[in-house]
Amino acid sequence: MDGPVRGRRPGRRAVGGHHRHSPLAGESAGGAGEPRLLSGRELSALRVNAITDPLTGLYNRRFLYDHLQREMSRAERTGGVVSLMMMDLQGFKSINDRLGHPVGDTVLVKTAKVIRDSLRAVDAGCRYGGDEFVAVLPNTTLMGSLAVAERVRQRVAKIQLPRRIGLQMGLHYGVATFPSDGRTSDFLIRTCDQRLYDCRRYNSDPRTRRHPRFAVQGLGLRLARGGVARQREFEVKDIGYGGLAFIYPSARAPSHLEGEIIQEFASDTHHVTMKPVSVKPLSDGRSRVGCAYVH
Repeated sequence: MDGPVRGRRPGRRAVGGHHRHSPLAGESAGGAGEPRLLSGRELSALRVNAITDPLTGLYNRRFLYDHLQREMSRAERTGGVVSLMMMDLQGFKSINDRLGHPVGDTVLVKTAKVIRDSLRAVDAGCRYGGDEFVAVLPNTTLMGSLAVAERVRQRVAKIQLPRRIGLQMGLHYGVATFPSDGRTSDFLIRTCDQRLYDCRRYNSDPRTRRHPRFAVQGLGLRLARGGVARQREFEVKDIGYGGLAFIYPSARAPSHLEGEIIQEFASDTHHVTMKPVSVKPLSDGRSRVGCAYVH
């Protein structure tokens, strides 16, 4: 935060960190040593620099908080949704340690370009700090934001590193949606950060590395067919781009499931076709069914 300006003289007005000087009586507007007026182009550059990360060219954390609050307020007025997507690079510390920080900076710049190229004009990509990035996605459901996150992940995986070090680029991500996952910007960011942590945990396990998932709230699965589940809606417990898990009312699940994912407060639905890959019996006779999407 800028400190107070010392020695301010009457007639001066602070503009963008500089002082605009209104000449006092007997003073010349062009007197020697007087600060000059900033041009419109210079003022614009100052405003851009104040909200931009200097390394990657993405927006910075200051812009993120203000912009997210604006988009949440707009969504609340219109009855819409806005999603937040938080990402970090898998194994980035090893890249810095083994290849040096200049190479690490290059990786960050390339990742930022991937994020920028993967977003729409109405979306905002931000550098949150270190190797963490955030994107604000207006009018995007949780399922829509998962599709964006997976697109970014696949593109980041193609960033080339020297083969001799045996490292490969990877991306963790977590997503959250207003208002179902939180109604304040701080809570939404915390939820997104927790889901990013869950994604890291899944990636650390070779059995789940292909399809990282995280716990969710406010999602329902309405099955079009499947015996006792016909036309009933079930709570989705966790979800990822590759599949989801939900509670089924019996110990045995059908071999084929088809239906719609419904998000609280969102008007559109997402059609899915799935096959069960794991069925865990529960003590009350129900089962937790893990499914993989069938494309």
